[in-house]
Amino acid sequence: MPPELAEAFLARLWELQAEQGLSGSALARDLGVSPGYISRMKRGARGHRLSLNFAHRATQRFPELALFLTSDLPIITDRAIISSAPEEETEQ
Repeated sequence: MPPELAEAFLARLWELQAEQGLSGSALARDLGVSPGYISRMKRGARGHRLSLNFAHRATQRFPELALFLTSDLPIITDRAIISSAPEEETEQ
């Protein structure tokens, strides 16, 4: 994910956290990560960049974040992997 897109994704994630009144610990629990990991991501600690795995976990919890995923990345839900790229038309 390009750095600018990752930054916007995380900014929106933190907005959603605040809107829903979630503590860092509650968000970490929902995303299956440690509270320390959330803290380091918020601070932008060196070496803690947005990973695809974290983006998918966050998108499962907050589906509106899928808008930030680029067309070449799949969207993983609890039911299936969905390609976000448009399907090509086939001639008959």
